[in-house]
Amino acid sequence: MSDQNTLIRPTEPETDSREMPQPRRRIRMSSVLATIIFSAVEIWAVIVVLVMLRVDGVLKVALCCAIAGALMSIYLAWQDLRREVVADERMPGRHHRET
Repeated sequence: MSDQNTLIRPTEPETDSREMPQPRRRIRMSSVLATIIFSAVEIWAVIVVLVMLRVDGVLKVALCCAIAGALMSIYLAWQDLRREVVADERMPGRHHRET
């Protein structure tokens, strides 16, 4: 039997608090790019549908619901991106502005 306590984890070497790990930066840049492309495609699709499609009655209600869903998904994508940025800024060892 070993005398070592297996529940104690070795301490990690201290890093400079101004450094940002490279993988987080890549994830955020890919998230930004994906959100921008997604938003552009959704907005283009909404404009095309509004300009080219002529509907009446129940189809008009269904179209409004679909457009509302597309716009909500754009809003939620940007909200998730903002949440990711805020979480990244509040990582332990990072300095963030006090408001």
